[in-house]
Amino acid sequence: MAEFGTKENASVDKSPGCIRRVIAFSLSVTIVVFATVGVLELAGRYYIRFRTRQLPVIFGNANWGGIHTYDPDLLWKMLPNQKEVSCPYPVSTNSLGLRSKEIRPLEGQYRILALGDSRTFGDAAGNSETWPALLEEYLNTSIPNDFEVINAGVGGYSAYQGMRFLEKHIGELKPHLVIACFGTNDWGSVPPGAGGLVDWDDLTQRWGIEALVREAVKGAAAVIKPSPFGPRQTRMRPGEFVDAYMWMRELCMQIGARFAVMYLPAEQEVAQVPHVTTHIQRLTAGIAGYTGADFLNPITVFPDTCEGLYADPIHFHAAGNRIIARYIVDTLYPGSQERPAS
Repeated sequence: MAEFGTKENASVDKSPGCIRRVIAFSLSVTIVVFATVGVLELAGRYYIRFRTRQLPVIFGNANWGGIHTYDPDLLWKMLPNQKEVSCPYPVSTNSLGLRSKEIRPLEGQYRILALGDSRTFGDAAGNSETWPALLEEYLNTSIPNDFEVINAGVGGYSAYQGMRFLEKHIGELKPHLVIACFGTNDWGSVPPGAGGLVDWDDLTQRWGIEALVREAVKGAAAVIKPSPFGPRQTRMRPGEFVDAYMWMRELCMQIGARFAVMYLPAEQEVAQVPHVTTHIQRLTAGIAGYTGADFLNPITVFPDTCEGLYADPIHFHAAGNRIIARYIVDTLYPGSQERPAS
């Protein structure tokens, strides 16, 4: 009995030390786990900031005049309510962040929505000298206040961003006609291993650790099963370009809107006689034919001499935009003195 009591006492005497060691070990593990999580979260947030700045089109190059801001769906967009910002030409935006007049309530006017890049936006032209602004002016010359043309062009935009804009705003804007004009920025190269426009994933609303895990999984998947098309080289692939236009067409059909695809020529294409037909022009014409959209190609009415029409190899002065606007009127509304059927 005495021996048993001694062993029991010894066991009891050691219990507080064991408890302290267990507590110390648990605290150590907890501290290590929290520290690791904290480091990973900080690393993930830094990665998110880094990724957000590394858009498929370098954001700094697109932010002329400081009028653009990051957008989780469109990658970037223009700031609303800008007044005569020098870019160096004066640029004003409405409450939706578009280089257009304030959008009127639909009260019987025929609404045209112009989607595009810097050539639709009107790089090198004043607010009233873009082709959408001139199109509205020419149409309303015959039918005062009966046409409204919304300029939704944004510098650097691709067909993918045009598609995303239409997804977000077609229900709100309810256009009767959508004119889409892309093909300049879609083919820019991307760094090795980088994603394209359709691969962009907004990480700004995610936890840092979540962002790291998602990117790690995507990277592992790419290693385990590489794309059958090889590494991405451009912001958009031709198939993605076609798909974006097809979805724009589908969105228009859902609300009964007319859809037109427009190709705008570069100066080199116009200057050469006979005119050069590029693979992008053929692709755009093919998209229009496949989707049943109207195809607009004002190269057919451009003069052989480009003097005074282009500000640079791809952007138009007001004189070039006048040719484009007049061509659209003559092609889509040859009898524009009469109201088109909505």
